[in-house]
Amino acid sequence: MILFAVLSQILVNVVSLDAIATMGKVGFVIVFAAVNLAAFRLVDQTRGGRLLPARSSWFHAPARSSCWSTKLSRQQGLAGRGSS
Repeated sequence: MILFAVLSQILVNVVSLDAIATMGKVGFVIVFAAVNLAAFRLVDQTRGGRLLPARSSWFHAPARSSCWSTKLSRQQGLAGRGSS
């Protein structure tokens, strides 16, 4: 627990707030995708349908690309400011 607190303090002091927010978004999307994949694979044991996990993963794909496009547009915007 102490190690986690120390690593968190280092991360907060070294990495920008935008990068930390992007890490959180990407982490959530990865966990969401893993849960949907597990639900899709375990459909026989859970007696659920394959449609909901597959549909959730499919419709969540724009969120994954949104995280990356937001990050890229911010970097390009910052790069454009420094050149003038």
